[in-house]
Amino acid sequence: MDERERKRISPLAEVETEVLAEGQEWMRQEMRKRLQRQADKQGAFSPSQWPPVAPRSEGSAASDDVRG
Repeated sequence: MDERERKRISPLAEVETEVLAEGQEWMRQEMRKRLQRQADKQGAFSPSQWPPVAPRSEGSAASDDVRG
């Protein structure tokens, strides 16, 4: 933000902008921590270690599309 833009913004709006930016950064860090905890809980695995999945029948696929 250049000096002319700063003069047009009220001091309260400037504080609000700073608080919003700090809040967004805090939330980003909290989400990163939560995701890391979930990843740690799940443990390491590779796609080749996933259990095999049975193929779905056409009847089950159609019922998945129905929303109630």
